Amino acid sequence: MGYAVAPHHSGVYPVHIQLYEAWKKVWHIRVTSTEEYPHLKPARYRRGFIHNGIMVLPRQTCGLFTHTIFYKEYPGGPQELDKSIRGGELFLTILLNPGYHVQKIFDYPVKKVKTRKDVQRGNRISIFMTHLSNYGNDRLGLYTFANLASFVKSSTNLNLQTLPPLQLAHKYFQLFPEQTDPLWQNPCDDKRHRDIWSRDKTCDHLPKFLVIGPQKTGTTALYLFLLMHPSITSNLPSPKTFEEVQFFNGNNYHKGIDWYMDFFPTPSNVTTDLLFEKSANYFHSEEAPKRAASLMPKAKIITILIDPSDRAYSWYQHQRSHEDPAALKFNFYEVITSGPWAPSEIRALQKRCLSPGWYAVHIERWLSHYPASQLLIIDGQQLRSDPATVMDEVQKFLGVSPHYNYSEALTFDPQKGFWCQLLEGGKTKCLGKSKGRKYPPMDQESRAFLSSYYRDHNVELSKLLHRLGQPLPSWLRQELQKAGHASGALPITCYQPFGLCLGSNVYALKPSEMGAPFGPRFSIKASTTYVPRFGKQQHNEEAEAAAHGRRGGQPGKEALNKNGEIKGPNLEFSLETFPGAGQPPPGSQENPVDFWGPQEQPKTFHTSTGMELLGGYAIPRQVTQQRSIWRVDTTIERENSYNIAIPKELHEN
Repeated sequence: MGYAVAPHHSGVYPVHIQLYEAWKKVWHIRVTSTEEYPHLKPARYRRGFIHNGIMVLPRQTCGLFTHTIFYKEYPGGPQELDKSIRGGELFLTILLNPGYHVQKIFDYPVKKVKTRKDVQRGNRISIFMTHLSNYGNDRLGLYTFANLASFVKSSTNLNLQTLPPLQLAHKYFQLFPEQTDPLWQNPCDDKRHRDIWSRDKTCDHLPKFLVIGPQKTGTTALYLFLLMHPSITSNLPSPKTFEEVQFFNGNNYHKGIDWYMDFFPTPSNVTTDLLFEKSANYFHSEEAPKRAASLMPKAKIITILIDPSDRAYSWYQHQRSHEDPAALKFNFYEVITSGPWAPSEIRALQKRCLSPGWYAVHIERWLSHYPASQLLIIDGQQLRSDPATVMDEVQKFLGVSPHYNYSEALTFDPQKGFWCQLLEGGKTKCLGKSKGRKYPPMDQESRAFLSSYYRDHNVELSKLLHRLGQPLPSWLRQELQKAGHASGALPITCYQPFGLCLGSNVYALKPSEMGAPFGPRFSIKASTTYVPRFGKQQHNEEAEAAAHGRRGGQPGKEALNKNGEIKGPNLEFSLETFPGAGQPPPGSQENPVDFWGPQEQPKTFHTSTGMELLGGYAIPRQVTQQRSIWRVDTTIERENSYNIAIPKELHEN
């Protein structure tokens, strides 16, 4: 019938590749079942999956075991078995198995089922299996299921049907196609799985950290720098993808964790040595974060970011060097600006050029599966110019010992244009010939297009880095500054319920949804933005100067001089007033912000420094050569006073 099981679920899950291969080759098995995927308990989370062409169905527990062979000797007495059948645990397993649905609502008032809403219309499948000993002796297998079917039929409106295993499996995955792909767990995190697993297998072959990319950001250089450390070891090379295993992002994942772990050597010291894998395709993969976190929830993640425009251009040139037909036929500008009507090969190349540069989108996906404390974001520009400092940061993040002195181990090769490993006798070991290849600079038209294309993505990245408490890379500050010069202001969304919002070329404060009164309105024209750390207790002299300069009074009186400037002890600020109540600012063509006018009694806001800020004032622009501003989030409390967090600069100006 194409159905088989294994004693104690051994080899079914956790998967033993040889078992599945033998089942298919010798017996043509196409269906099996287990109680162990993803775990035995809680039973309501059991799911099915397909591996190596064999459909694995989720099996439920029926309360019969090898030792339950006599009715009168059933644990707790025979009444416990009958109770489970007649409205108890076994009956409720049939009725309320999560993820499945019953065909008709039951009529019989059953204990523990509170309302008719507990069950939904549809189809459901329950799979049980008991031991051969339960069909001998007192035949408790026959007794249990005959009585269960009788009780279900007499007490509910359920229609019970049976199917042969193969048809049942096809029906199951037709109903639940989302369960087709498995999600491998770490066998060492579950005692039952460790007991089922082969004694020859060990989780010591799983990496402790991943370098996830993206491509063309310096991941190969980081890979070689890491291998210089005496306590860090990478996977063995793949015959197809070289140093990258590419397990979590593609079809290799379906080969199972045994296949993956075979790439890693046994650490000489499992306590101090660190295994790692570098696969640059993981960064923008939709599947990789969830899969990696399921198998290695404690792994640390390292990513490298460079200017996404440069990354896109580098990928295009990489494809040209590998004779990609689309890259050879079309120039870079044609590729990145092509529309939905373009040939598929151009669209495919365009996607590989552009989509990995949506940095905030991809990092957020990883952060939905890993805590921020397990993620390190490296400035690729700094890695190229000052790798020793970056590697010190990496060592600290990984907690690896002993400390390796990269300042003495690396030397700059002017011919190659990057840093290389310094060997004995003054010789060097550098990246291969394919790395650091020279190609023409990007044309200005493409650069301008990409700066505009990535503008919103870069803003989101700046907000994300702020949230993580990380400084902005120099390339990101430069891009944000360029964006401001081009448009007059940096596009940004509103912070609710009180915060900074975007007009087409202005910034303004948006009123609180709690109805806090606001004073006269101001706009800020800006070139770029800082993303500072915020907190009620965090401030510095510059922030105090800003607050001090705006203390009390009305515009045009104490707070502003005749030129509309605010004077502080250390800094100068400039504000521009809106022309009138309810009117948009001058030059604004399209503005999604609702504008508002002055209130009769402006509300005084108190900052954590004790300074007073009049409600309705916009955040001042810091006048510097770089023409940058603070973007200020706010913290609102439902109290008599509103607490506004004071910004703290994250870089030097």
